[in-house]
Amino acid sequence: LAAHLTGAAAAQREQAGLPLTVNSQQIYERILAPARRGLGETGWARAVAAGRNLPWQEAIRMARGLQVS
Repeated sequence: LAAHLTGAAAAQREQAGLPLTVNSQQIYERILAPARRGLGETGWARAVAAGRNLPWQEAIRMARGLQVS
């Protein structure tokens, strides 16, 4: 899910011409490191690519379904 949403968000930022700042990129990488390790580099890349193709409304629906504790 993290990789799918990462891909969806990246696609939206690119479309809007709003890249992550260096500081934001570092924070992003630190937060996502456990998911990336869990999937492995190939699995992560595939899941991010799939997320890039998600319709934006679907990505929002997925994100809203997250339970944050």
